[in-house]
Amino acid sequence: MLFTTFKDSIGAFEARDRTLLSPMPERNSTNKGLALDLQQLKTFQTIATTGSFTQAARVLGYSQSNVTHQIQTLEQRLGLALIERERFSKGVVITRAGRRVLQHSERILELAQKLFSREAGS
Repeated sequence: MLFTTFKDSIGAFEARDRTLLSPMPERNSTNKGLALDLQQLKTFQTIATTGSFTQAARVLGYSQSNVTHQIQTLEQRLGLALIERERFSKGVVITRAGRRVLQHSERILELAQKLFSREAGS
């Protein structure tokens, strides 16, 4: 099955098993296609790795509010909840949809790094 956008592939996955994803309502349904911000993907990866918005902010050299904003923006753009939000939780819990996005983001960032490295010219 060939998908035109990342969101289409997630949507097909959602249609197969709605219990695996935590969808969020889209705020701007007029957007066609998908523009991904690589820094948001990197921030999401760092949160998943460190298990904390605070630690991710330290690692990336951002404020915690900036990290929160990046993830909220990414979630809105994808129309998916990537992180379970429970007040006073001891660590970040990545949703099933978030784990799937994380797998894709690892590959996307790897390819982007290759594109911008000297290997791209070879």
